[in-house]
Amino acid sequence: MRFYRAFQNGNALEMASCYHPEVQFSDPVFGKLNHAEVCGMWAMLLERSKGALQLKFTVLSTAADSSQVQWIASYPFGKQKRLVKNLIVAEMQFQEGLIVQHHDQFNFWKWSLQALGWSGLLLGWTPWLKNKVRQQSWQILRKYLAEQRP
Repeated sequence: MRFYRAFQNGNALEMASCYHPEVQFSDPVFGKLNHAEVCGMWAMLLERSKGALQLKFTVLSTAADSSQVQWIASYPFGKQKRLVKNLIVAEMQFQEGLIVQHHDQFNFWKWSLQALGWSGLLLGWTPWLKNKVRQQSWQILRKYLAEQRP
């Protein structure tokens, strides 16, 4: 799949070219994103990983207008550079050959345990921590997007 090969190669522009202008994206960390936001999110994540992100993917099912992909992202997270190995299942819908719906799902508690250590272990199952992570992620993404504008 072209999107994930571009992801493996750290090519955010190629990833963005796979999205329909009306794309709707969602995941447990960022929530719902539009085209500009999701393209910016991938660019930011790739930029911040500084080449340390490793990605493997398997296409679970595919049809003319949909696809399900399991992918594993391994990367250092945060100031402590905690190693995260996140198993994600992506559900995608296509329109005009481009991704128009993209929904990533993963176990937030398992992610938070790896990414945040003890606080993730103790609080990763709570809506409070999930909302806090989402707010912080949104702030970081908004700042990144604002810096990218000419």
